[in-house]
Amino acid sequence: MADKANRSHATTIELKFTSPLPLAHRVNPNPFVNELTVEWDKEDAVRLELLDATGRLVRFWNRYGARTSLSMENLADGPYQLRIIQGACATTHKLIKQP
Repeated sequence: MADKANRSHATTIELKFTSPLPLAHRVNPNPFVNELTVEWDKEDAVRLELLDATGRLVRFWNRYGARTSLSMENLADGPYQLRIIQGACATTHKLIKQP
């Protein structure tokens, strides 16, 4: 009996993690004046968030498709970030609003 108590058993568990592939987005023109065009790699639902230089959410859009145009009128000139959320993935693009 003592012999069984001293035996250890090891179990090997193989874990596989899959990470989402990087998203392919095109945002132009940059710098922009009053309109921005955003394209992504496939027909899908996306959330687009425009953040100002302090990280404050200024505007957001929910779109479906593979391309959209966003009105950027009435925004102050300067730096912005456009966060594109597609499923569990998100990418951020730095933008400049010109007069």
